[in-house]
Amino acid sequence: MKLIAPDPEVRIRLPYEYTAKALLTDTEKRFYDCLAQITDARCRIQVKPRLADVFQHEKTNGAFQMISQKHVDFLICRNDDWMPMLGIELDDDSHQRTDRKDRDMFVNNLFASTGVPLLRLPVRELDDLDRLGFVMDCVRATRAGLDAALPVIGFAGAPFTLAGSCIEGGTSRAWLHTKTLMYRHETAWHDLMDRLARAVSRYLVAQLDAGAQLVQLFDSWVGCLSPDDYRRYVLPHSRTALVAAARRAPVIHFATGNPALLPLLAEAGGSVIGIDWRIDLDAAWRQVGLDRAVQGNLDPAVLLADRGTVRRR
Repeated sequence: MKLIAPDPEVRIRLPYEYTAKALLTDTEKRFYDCLAQITDARCRIQVKPRLADVFQHEKTNGAFQMISQKHVDFLICRNDDWMPMLGIELDDDSHQRTDRKDRDMFVNNLFASTGVPLLRLPVRELDDLDRLGFVMDCVRATRAGLDAALPVIGFAGAPFTLAGSCIEGGTSRAWLHTKTLMYRHETAWHDLMDRLARAVSRYLVAQLDAGAQLVQLFDSWVGCLSPDDYRRYVLPHSRTALVAAARRAPVIHFATGNPALLPLLAEAGGSVIGIDWRIDLDAAWRQVGLDRAVQGNLDPAVLLADRGTVRRR
């Protein structure tokens, strides 16, 4: 299949006919129920609409014709005019096949051509969704195998980093799809972030229950945001993710890529603030406040240097 880049010839077809697909897997039904709970009366959820019913191509395009009879799992639209606001695909293991990857890339570009965000959520079978017990088993086994004087640190990805990875399908240079959802569909963004934050909170507490003495929240991708955007779109959700664990144990809050966010990280929470190598440690400590501990500041690439350089750094 020939893939297309974002194509100005693609248009949203309004109005369009839509017939819901009744056959859903157990995972899809469960996801739909969750989606319905957070969608207000201004929106409607379309289940498995055909791409050809939603999009049209101004010119004859063979690749578009081949893919247009496929469906997207869910499409959230405005209730008054059916304008698409967000597409959602639940990707199981079959999406790792080469033919499915080609199809997924085409669909990604199709949505990008019209400016409609497409959120891809990797899932397994329903029985696996609630099965994170193996993580807690690892924490217990690690705790039992270490000297009591050595702490075990639990960790989790922060809500923004998880949201960005889901929306983009991996890492990104500019996080354009993530920011499109964030800026254009703020209600949907906060709904997504709230769910992720509450899940992360439970996950951190479960690791403490399993024997971890402290936990760390990683926000690997949040450095792409300005301080104003962090405060508006991220800070409340990072705070939600941290607050329950912080009542139980020390919490390390770490983000990378933008030292200007350090005071806001401290505001969101954390008894320890992780610092990356883009700012001097003393300057960073003044920004987060001397009432907090700090850690880090070593560029990981330094470990590729000789032993003397590593020791000096």
